This record gives sequence, structure tokens and C-alpha cells, in this order.
Amino acid sequence: MNEPASCVVVVIVQEFIRCNPLQSQPLMAAILQTPSLTCLLAPNFSPNLSPSDVFVSMYDDLVRVPTVQGIEVAFTLLSKVRTSLSPTDSYLLFLLSVFSFYFQFFFHLCCQCFDAVSWVAGMASGL
Repeated sequence: MNEPASCVVVVIVQEFIRCNPLQSQPLMAAILQTPSLTCLLAPNFSPNLSPSDVFVSMYDDLVRVPTVQGIEVAFTLLSKVRTSLSPTDSYLLFLLSVFSFYFQFFFHLCCQCFDAVSWVAGMASGL
């Protein structure tokens, strides 16, 4: 994006989106849809202003981000989430979320492989 256009985007986001609790979720969607705009849009992402149900929904979406958009976008957005946890604890919570997602993925993959092995063994025993 050229410099004048990026300045316009920054001003619009700062004036109309930053402090509007209804805009956190659409802003997050825009960042996830276009990760190249993360550096321009993420500084204005304020998920804590959102109602609690929207906040929880956004957090749930954010912990799934690493598999699609990458760890950098996930970390940038999750760093905007403010909790009463220390920064170290927040980072550990983020790592735990990522680990949990990959564990579920691996477990699902193993179950599929086990079903395939059982099917092949059943076919072989029938020969």
C-alpha cells in the first residue's frame, strides 16, 4: 500500500473504529482476512471494549488463528487482549491454547489413521 493511502487508512481507523466497541470484531475480521494490513490495523484493535459475549467469541477465534494466518498475526492480536494476568502468564496461556489446538488436531489425525489401519486389517483377514 502506498504511503498516502496508508495514512488515510490509519486516520480513518483511529477516528471511527478504535474506541467503538462494535467495531472490534469487524476489525479483527479485516486483519485476519488481509494479514498484510496487520501493522496498520492491529494498533487500533481493542477487544476489551467489546461486550463479554463478543469478547469470548473473538478470543475463541483468535486461538485458532495460528493454523490459518500464522503465529505472528495471532500473537499480535492476542497481545491486545488485556487480562489480569501478567504478560508471562498471558503468553503461557496463548502457548497452551496453541498446544491444545495442535493436540486436538493430532488426536483427530491419529483416530483417522487408526480407523484406516483397522479397515485394512479387516480387509486382509477377509482374504
